[in-house]
Amino acid sequence: MLAQKTLKLSLKSLKEFAKKRLPDETLIELDEKDECPIDIVRDMCDPDKLGIQLLFIPEEYGGMGGGTFDVYCICEEMARIDLGIATSVLATFLGSDPITVGATPEQKKVWLGRIAEEGLLFAYGATEPEAGSDLGALRTTADRVLQDGRVVGYKINGAKQWISNGGVAGAYTVLANTPSGPSWFVVESGAKGFTHDRPEDITGFASATLPRSRSATSTLTPTGCLAVLKVKG
Repeated sequence: MLAQKTLKLSLKSLKEFAKKRLPDETLIELDEKDECPIDIVRDMCDPDKLGIQLLFIPEEYGGMGGGTFDVYCICEEMARIDLGIATSVLATFLGSDPITVGATPEQKKVWLGRIAEEGLLFAYGATEPEAGSDLGALRTTADRVLQDGRVVGYKINGAKQWISNGGVAGAYTVLANTPSGPSWFVVESGAKGFTHDRPEDITGFASATLPRSRSATSTLTPTGCLAVLKVKG
């Protein structure tokens, strides 16, 4: 948990950033255009500019080690500014949760370290077109890829829908069924076979990306996509 002074300074910095970069005129324009201001979202997560994502990264991986109450306070203030942008920024918090909870120390160092140092945006790929959020009906599969008898990756087949930051995130945690049960995989943007549809048209969320992801919300189709890191399921 952050010291009260640190939390107040974080909230003050967020308000000052929004005053400069997100005045009412800009927010109205974004809503009319129905688009995610990805440059602004990236700047909010840039450790040399605002670095708001540092709040939920543990100190040992370069973050501030904020607690649940700290995240709540920042989320509340961001939602006052714009609900869509708040969704897009906090999607990295959700997308990195499987790593925080179930990854190996080496994996945490890589991915949480990149979020802290680079402002890497994440997305959380669980919901599916036919299953919704009923994870018991999960259809996406992940099959081992072997090389000389050794597992070198997993080939993922399936589709995800209503994914915040879909299409704009640099990395995705994707839930898929393996022969031993459901597990999470880290898939980087640009991986062969990994595509996204147009953003969803969601009233009040133009600045969040949900393909079919203004946060960006999308439909993701990792057909034949190769994931190289598996998070314990």
